Amino acid sequence: MPSNVKVFWWLSVAVVAYWTVMTAWHAVFPSAHELATLAKLPVELREETRRADIRFPAIATSFWVAVTLGLAWLAAFRRRNWARWAYALAFLIRAFLLDYIVAAYLYLVPGYGYRHAFLEQAWNSTVSTWSDPRSYLTPALTVVAIAAAFTGNAKAWFTARETVRPGSSPRS
Repeated sequence: MPSNVKVFWWLSVAVVAYWTVMTAWHAVFPSAHELATLAKLPVELREETRRADIRFPAIATSFWVAVTLGLAWLAAFRRRNWARWAYALAFLIRAFLLDYIVAAYLYLVPGYGYRHAFLEQAWNSTVSTWSDPRSYLTPALTVVAIAAAFTGNAKAWFTARETVRPGSSPRS
């Protein structure tokens, strides 16, 4: 396996590990803002809301971990060229397009009464992370991983057409 592909794989693993640790951290140690919001809720809704605040990020993180590691593994260990392209596309969807897709859906759904409040809240939460250096860590590592998968010795490794005899293993 070429060195650039190894860099791609290990950076992908680092991104997934960071997501997992941060999701667990926020589940165990909620922010002061979240605790203040929970305190304003009626008592019967607090526990259900807290469970949802743990469950939904855990489900989303699990989904993106599976997609990211699955595609990275297929690209790095099974030498699938399409997997590195899908990895780059998944990053673009996750990092840029997903928020806009959800916002567009909510805007187009008739009868959604809190549309403006939701879009304003989504914009404010997005803008509030611009000053947090941690919000740049995952995208930066992912961009470096994608660059490693498409440059240097990885480029030739993915495009090489090797013929493999039945019963033998391909060279790395």
